[in-house]
Amino acid sequence: MSPVHFEPEIFTTLLGLLVTVLAILFIRHRRHYRLPPGPAWIPLVGNIRELMSDPDIRIPLRRLHKKYGDIYTLYLGPVPTIVVCGYDATREIFIERGI
Repeated sequence: MSPVHFEPEIFTTLLGLLVTVLAILFIRHRRHYRLPPGPAWIPLVGNIRELMSDPDIRIPLRRLHKKYGDIYTLYLGPVPTIVVCGYDATREIFIERGI
């Protein structure tokens, strides 16, 4: 059996197509929802790199809380997750607004 040989032009074209499709999905997904502000995320990975920047997960979460406020959005993989910090924000969302 002979080894599989890929033509560089075909590989480059397919890679460019994949990057373009991912970029379009990223832009469309970002505009689709009206979510609270949060750090920029990477498609399929999300904000894992921010959360893994310290062994104690509370430290990056506190940093994000200081930067974005009591309510912000994190992406855990491709899933948007809304983070609520503090008693007042939690009370407003769950009791006063009834969400």
